[in-house]
Amino acid sequence: MKIPLISIGIVVVLLLVIILLGAGTGEAPPDYQEVKKQHEDSLVAMEGVTGVCTYPDTHEIVVMIEDEHMAATIPQTIDGYPVTVVVTGKLTAHVAAAPLAPAAIPLPDSDSLPFATTTEPARHLDPAGLNAYAASITPTGIARPLIGGISVGNAGFPGSAGTLGLVVTGAEGDGLYGLGCDHVLALGRDGMVVPPGTPVLQPAGSRAPAERSRIGNLTHFTAIAFSRSGVNYADAAITRLEVDGLPGLVLDAANGTFYTLNGTTTVTRGDTVRKSGITTGVTTGQVIATDAIVRVFFTDDQWAVFRDQVLTGNIGSAGDSGSAVDRDGRFVGLYFAGSDTAGVICKAEHILGPLGVTI
Repeated sequence: MKIPLISIGIVVVLLLVIILLGAGTGEAPPDYQEVKKQHEDSLVAMEGVTGVCTYPDTHEIVVMIEDEHMAATIPQTIDGYPVTVVVTGKLTAHVAAAPLAPAAIPLPDSDSLPFATTTEPARHLDPAGLNAYAASITPTGIARPLIGGISVGNAGFPGSAGTLGLVVTGAEGDGLYGLGCDHVLALGRDGMVVPPGTPVLQPAGSRAPAERSRIGNLTHFTAIAFSRSGVNYADAAITRLEVDGLPGLVLDAANGTFYTLNGTTTVTRGDTVRKSGITTGVTTGQVIATDAIVRVFFTDDQWAVFRDQVLTGNIGSAGDSGSAVDRDGRFVGLYFAGSDTAGVICKAEHILGPLGVTI
C-alpha cells in the first residue's frame, strides 16, 4: 500500500515542530567546567584526593590523588565527561626549618653599597651596581636593601623559614612592603595566627639582636580558613618595611645576578613560569591547569582547601613558600605548596588587591 506523499510531509513537519519546541524549552547540557564546579567539593572531600582541575584542550576533568591505590575509587566519567586521574602525592605548604643565621650579622653600611638605596623602582637603578649587589648576597643570608628570593620568617615561629617574594609598593603610594606567604609571616609554631605587629625577620631564624634582623611587623594577610567548608583563594601576607628595599628586584643567586618583575599577567595551560626561592633557587615549569581546587596540608592534621589555583609541575620545595612566580617578567602569583610532582600558585588577582599593594 502506498502512503500518500502529503501524509509523509505532515509527519516530517510534526517531528520538526516537536524537536524545535523541545530545543526551545529544554536546557543545554552543562559544559565540562560547570560539571567540575558541581562536583569538585564532593571529590576533594574524599580521603586521598588532593585536588580537581580541568584540561581545556581536551575537556577532561582531572582528579588528583595522593596514591595510585586511590584510582579505583574515582569514576571514569562524570556527567558524560571523561575523567583523568593524576597521582600528585600529598600537597603540603612549603615552609622549612630555618637554619640559624650567625649571631653577628654584618649589616652592610650604606656607604659600602655599590649604589645609594632608594624607593625608586629597581629598573631605574644602575644595572652594574645591582649586579654587584646581587652577587654579594645569598638566599639565606642577610640582605639590605631587601629584594625578592631571600629568607624570611616571623618572630612567633623562629624555627621556620620561607621566601620573601618581592618588595612591593602600597597601592596608595604609602611606602614599601615585603610580600610573602601567610603561613610564613603570619602563623606561629602552633599553627595559630600570630598577633598583628609580630616582628618579621630577615633572615629567618636569626640569632642576631631583633633590631638587626627585624625588617618590619606583620601588617596584613589573607586569613586561611582551616575547615572542609572554608573558602580560600590566597596564602599571602605583607609587612610594611622599616628598612630599604628594591621593588621588583628578584635574586638569581646561582648566576650571581637578578631579574626584575613589572606588572601582572595571567597564564594558560602549557605556559612556562619561573620562580626564585631560598631552597631550589630559580626554577621553571609548565602550567598544568589554572582552575584547580586543592587540599593543602600545613601540619599532619591541619589542612585547608584553596580554589582557583594555578597548578604546575614540580618547581619548588620546603622553604620556597612565598616565591614570586612570573611569566616573561610579569607577576603571576605566589608559590606556596606542592609535592614531588606538582606546585601550587595562588594568583596575583587574589593577592595584590586584597592586600592593597602593587607591583
